[in-house]
Amino acid sequence: VARRALSAADLRAANAAAANVAADAAAAPAPEADGRAAALADQGRLADLATDLVAGGLFADVAPVEIERAAPTLRLGQINERIAPLAISADGLLTLGFAPAATEKAAKLYHEGDFPRICAAIQRHLDVVRTEHSE
Repeated sequence: VARRALSAADLRAANAAAANVAADAAAAPAPEADGRAAALADQGRLADLATDLVAGGLFADVAPVEIERAAPTLRLGQINERIAPLAISADGLLTLGFAPAATEKAAKLYHEGDFPRICAAIQRHLDVVRTEHSE
């Protein structure tokens, strides 16, 4: 696993971005439904920012944990079976940040360990949509 240590400038930029998200959320008075949608969107952006910071080496001084990833075996069809009656396409997963780990003939394959994160991303998206369309 390649790691890149964050420079002081990267860390300052990330902190500024997090502060801007928090300030925007606090400064923007909105109707309750719009406020919930904005809060959920901010939560998603902050989660993505945290992921980027960790991936960028924010905790590089902490002993790394190497995760052996097995070959991807979770097929898109299996994901759809699990989330039925909902369904999602490979393009939908890509929009949520999940590219196929492999392709076997026409089948898109994902890592089994990513399934909880896929569900969380779908749930975040549905929460935003629900609050945007609530009365």
